[in-house]
Amino acid sequence: MQDIIAAHQTATSAPENKDQIQRFLSTYPESQINHVLTGQQLVYMVWYHFKYILPLRNSYFDWASHKLADSSGINSLARIPPTQTEMLRITKALYRYQLGCNLFGTEPDMFNEASFDIDEIFNDRSAIVDEKNDWFLRKFEPWDVEAIFCIYRWAGSFYEELFAYHRGDLSIDGERFHPDEDVVEFTEKLDILSGAGLPLLYNLMIGITDFYAILYTVQQVLDDPYRSAFLEWDTRFCYNAFNGHHETDPLGSEPPLPFTSDAVDKPPLAWTMLWQNGKVSDIGHLKHGIQSLQSWGFVMWDSERTQYEGVRALVGRQWKWR
Repeated sequence: MQDIIAAHQTATSAPENKDQIQRFLSTYPESQINHVLTGQQLVYMVWYHFKYILPLRNSYFDWASHKLADSSGINSLARIPPTQTEMLRITKALYRYQLGCNLFGTEPDMFNEASFDIDEIFNDRSAIVDEKNDWFLRKFEPWDVEAIFCIYRWAGSFYEELFAYHRGDLSIDGERFHPDEDVVEFTEKLDILSGAGLPLLYNLMIGITDFYAILYTVQQVLDDPYRSAFLEWDTRFCYNAFNGHHETDPLGSEPPLPFTSDAVDKPPLAWTMLWQNGKVSDIGHLKHGIQSLQSWGFVMWDSERTQYEGVRALVGRQWKWR
């Protein structure tokens, strides 16, 4: 519930600069526990949940379960109905993804050098835990962070396909846009879309069916001067900040986290398999491997889905990147 309230708070009154973001996150999620909601806020939150969260949750499940089936070669995995825990993991990840978009997504003038330095907030080039990692990702368990990245990969994959489909109809500054040639520009535009949040994702994926309306919306993004600072850094850095690590603690000194159950607050089986009892000390060589796991939502699934040998082999191959 804290994540739902936080996403609502930042959507209706988003922090406008670095200091406000830091103040908000300094009390998150504790301040949301006792937050008193008005009737109007409750109505809006229920509407938002049914309008955006539930359809996107179902779309993500269908996409990721088929990705898992294709990657593992086990077609029956796509036919296993979702469990309540799996859907809860996806729901939590969607709300936390939206919270990140609200805080670090596309806003004018927020990310100029004077007001906001993304490397100052998330330093992905240092092996030492920086206190600014506390800002957002350190609020969550490492497998929950992976769940947020799974949503981000899904959104990015959809937008990439959308750009490719409309490539002949889009332009930048009056010139035809070629995603395969304008790689830097293409990446920046994908970042903007991926940081824009769930309502835009819903509209382009589900809500808008008219070809020209979709084209117009995508063209607006190409004309948008904003940039996004949400999740544009490398996923591998974030593990250094978890499990009680401090600047004086050696990385990898945390106790192991073996798989115990499919409870939503426990590490999923695939995550414990990847880290072999939860040790997350040797980061830096998993960039490509971890992204391939995120593409089929490896931390979203219960053990029933990940206990198959084909899935274990997928996870095992990524262990070699260590």
